[in-house]
Amino acid sequence: MARDPFRDRDRVEKCIVCSGAVPRVKFGNVNGFDVVQCRSCGFVYCDSQPKKEELEEFYSFRHGLAQEAVSVDALKAARNFKDRKLFLRLIKRYCPHAVRVCEIGCSYGYLLWGLKRAGLSVKGCELSTTTVQKGRTELGLDIFCGEFPSDEDPSYDVIIFRHSLEHGKNPQDILERSFRKTNEGGILIIVVPNIESFSAKLFGATWEWLDPPLHLFYFSARTLTALLIQKGFKVVHIFSRKGDSRNFFLHAGRWAKMRLCRKPPMALNDVAGDKPGNTRVLLRDIIQKTTDILSLVMLPLMMIFGYFGKGEELWIVAKKGPIVDAGGRHPFPRREYYFNNAWLLALVTAVDFLGGLLFAKRFAAEARPRKNDIKKILVSRPDHLGDVVMTTAALSLMKAAMPEAKIHVLAGSWTRELWQHCPLVDHVIVFDHFYLNRSKMPAWRKILRSVSQLPAVIKKIKKERYDLGIEFRPFFGNTIPLMWLGGVKYRIGYGSAGFGFLLHQKGSFNFYSHFAKNMVELLLAGDLIEAPQEIRAVLKRPKKETLDKMSCALAKSGVTSDDFKVVIHPGSGRPLALWSNGQWAELADGLVSRYGAKVIIVGVAKEATAARAISRKMATAPIDLTNSLSMADFMALLSMANLVIGLESFAVHAAAALGVATVMIHNGISDERMFKPLGQRVFGVTHKTDCAPCWRRKGCPEMSCLTNVTANEAMAVVNEVLNVSF
Repeated sequence: MARDPFRDRDRVEKCIVCSGAVPRVKFGNVNGFDVVQCRSCGFVYCDSQPKKEELEEFYSFRHGLAQEAVSVDALKAARNFKDRKLFLRLIKRYCPHAVRVCEIGCSYGYLLWGLKRAGLSVKGCELSTTTVQKGRTELGLDIFCGEFPSDEDPSYDVIIFRHSLEHGKNPQDILERSFRKTNEGGILIIVVPNIESFSAKLFGATWEWLDPPLHLFYFSARTLTALLIQKGFKVVHIFSRKGDSRNFFLHAGRWAKMRLCRKPPMALNDVAGDKPGNTRVLLRDIIQKTTDILSLVMLPLMMIFGYFGKGEELWIVAKKGPIVDAGGRHPFPRREYYFNNAWLLALVTAVDFLGGLLFAKRFAAEARPRKNDIKKILVSRPDHLGDVVMTTAALSLMKAAMPEAKIHVLAGSWTRELWQHCPLVDHVIVFDHFYLNRSKMPAWRKILRSVSQLPAVIKKIKKERYDLGIEFRPFFGNTIPLMWLGGVKYRIGYGSAGFGFLLHQKGSFNFYSHFAKNMVELLLAGDLIEAPQEIRAVLKRPKKETLDKMSCALAKSGVTSDDFKVVIHPGSGRPLALWSNGQWAELADGLVSRYGAKVIIVGVAKEATAARAISRKMATAPIDLTNSLSMADFMALLSMANLVIGLESFAVHAAAALGVATVMIHNGISDERMFKPLGQRVFGVTHKTDCAPCWRRKGCPEMSCLTNVTANEAMAVVNEVLNVSF
C-alpha cells in the first residue's frame, strides 16, 4: 500500500463557524480525507488537516500550479486574465479611495499585475516558492513567501482571497488577522467554491472542487457570511457565477466513472496522468475540447444558476467600518430579494422583470401627494401579533402628522382582535395571506382560502378610494398587488419581496436597525412625518370593567392586587425555538423563592401541554391560564403584571408597549436589535453563538443559542430589570 503523504494530520475538533462540537454528518471520503458537514450550521470541511510543513511542500513541489509555473508564460497569462476588470469594478464601487492592495494566495501574481497597471500599490503572499520566484522575476511583483503578510507590514485598503481561503488550515485566524490588517473603510474580496452550487448538490462527493488536501474548507454564502460577521466585517455584496470551473460534461463523466467503476473519486487533473505525449493525455485533451463545445449548450442554464446564488464560484465583498451605501448584513444570496427559496426567486424575478418593463417608469413619474391632501391611508400589515405591536409606533407618528386622515389596515384574521386595542386604527380589512398563515390546515387549503378572499378584498379597497397605501413588510408575503388592483392612488413600501415595480416609491430596509425604525425611515423618506425624538409602541389601555373582571378571576386563584405577579409565556411561533420546560420551572421556582411571586402561565391551546409539564416540574404550583383568555382578558392580565417573561413572541411586545417590566429570552435565528420589544424596561437574554443570527426560518435542530440559556442567567437579567442586586 502506498504511503500516505499526509499521514500526520491535525484533527478539527469543532466547527469553525458555530463552534459546536456536535455530531457531524459524513459528506464523503475523498482522496483519503473524510469530508464532513456540521449538523448545526451546515458548514462542510475536512475533519483532519495536514501539517503546515507538509502543505508548504505540497504547494511548492507537488501542486499542479507549482509545476505549471516552470513553463508558463507569466506575462501572457497576466494579460489574458479577464477577471481583473471585475475586481477593479468592485474596488472602485466599495473602496473608491483604495491605494494599497494585498492578495493572499496570489500564485505568480497574474491578478496583481493587472491591478498594478491600474495604478494600485500591490503586494502578494504565496506558499509556493516556485511561483513566488516566477512572479518576482518575470512580472516584477512584490510577493512574500508565506501565508500572510508580516506584522511589520503597513495595513491595506483591499485584501483579496481568490480561491485561497479554502486552502488554509485556519481560515478563521486568517480572517481575524485580515481585520487587523485592513484600514478603516477597507474591504475584503473573497472568491471561493460554492458548496451550495447546483453542481455540488448534483454530483456530491465527485464534485470538482471537493478535492482535499487542495481544498480543506467548503463555504456557502451563509457560513462565510457568519464567519465574516464574527470577525467584525460587514458583508456588502454577495453573488455567484460559473467561474473557472471545468465544464458540466466533465463533471458528469467523473461522476459516472465513480458510480460505474465503484472507485473513489479523483481530482480531474489526475484522471489521465501528466506526462506530455502520453496517449492518455492526448485522449484527455480530445475529451476536454469536445466537452467544452458541448458545454455551450449548458451556458445559459449555468448563468441562471449563478444569478440565483447556485453558481460554482461564490463572491463576497465585506467591509471594515460603517456601511454607507448598503443596508447592513444581508443573510440572502442576492440583495434585491429578502428570501432564499430558488423557485420563488425565479418566479419573482421573472414577474419583476416583465412588470418593470411595463410599469416602472409610469409610476415613478407620478407626483407624491401632499400631507394635507391625504384623507385615507391603507397600511398593509398581514404579519403576526408581534409585528402589529411594532407597527403601532409608525402609526402613532402618522396620526400626529396627519390627524384628519383615516387609517385602515389590511391584516390577517389572527390579528383582527388585537387591532381593536390600537386607538390609531379606524377600520380593519381581513386578508389571510397563505404564506403567513400558521394554522394547521394543509398548504393547498391556505392557498385556496387566500384566493377565495381576493375578490372581496379588492372590492373593499376600491370602494374606500385610498389616497395612500403603505407596505411595511420587507419579506415575501407582501400585498402590493392588492393595493394596485384596488386602485390605491400612491403606494410606498419595500421592493425586497417582489412587485416593487408597482410602487411609486421604494424604501431601503436596514438589517442593522430595529424593525420599527425601518418603518419610520420609510415614512420619513416619503415626507409623511416629522423626525421623532422617540419611537414607542402604542396600545390602548384595557377598560376598567375588563380589569375588574380579571382581578376577580385572579382573586379566585388566591392572587391579590398586592401580590408580585409574574406572567410567563413559554410559547413561540417557531416549533424549534422553545426553551426547555425544566429551565422554565427552575426560573419560576426561583421567582417564587426570591420575590414571593405568583406565577401565571399563559398561552394558546397548542402551548397547554408545555404549561402542564412546567407546572409538574415546579415546587410551587403556578396558575395555569393557557387557552382560557380572550384578547381583552390577556391585555388586562399583562397590564396588571409586575413582570412578563417570554420568548420572542407577542406577549413580550405587548407587555413592553404597556410599560410592564419585560424579559425576552431571545433565540439566535434573527438579530435581537431588529425585533427587540419597544419599551423602557426591556431586557433580553440569550446564549451567544458564532452562528447567530443564522436567519433560518425554522431554526436548526441544535438551537444552542436558546437551549444553552440557563435559568440562572435568566434570573440575573430579571434582577437587573427589577433593579435588584444579589
